Amino acid sequence: MGWIADLLKEIPSAARYKAELEEMEKGNASLKVENSALKSERDALRKELEKHKTGGGGLSDDEDKILVFVAAHESATAPQISQSLSMTRGRVDMHLEDLRTSKHIEASYAVGQEPEYYLEQTGRRYLHAKGLL
Repeated sequence: MGWIADLLKEIPSAARYKAELEEMEKGNASLKVENSALKSERDALRKELEKHKTGGGGLSDDEDKILVFVAAHESATAPQISQSLSMTRGRVDMHLEDLRTSKHIEASYAVGQEPEYYLEQTGRRYLHAKGLL
């Protein structure tokens, strides 16, 4: 408490204020601890948000390969991807759907033809952030 406590000792009727001051100091210390914890949580959430902005979270190696292929071959089809990357068609379809859902790629559909996939901005950001583009 320091000099305020010393001053309050000299004033006889200040005992009541001393107790209030001690309680406020405890509350202040508690708030400082809580503030520090909240700052740490905020920083962690900012990092997570940045990851999502750049599309940097949770893609597999196969999905990375597919994104690189689609970036290099605009309007790529699933059979082209499957053959070039030596993956089964089912596996490619699964990854394409996940990448489409996560907005890394988009599909263009025409009647009687295979969908053609192209890179979205999220996919470009992701590849750029990983040094793949």
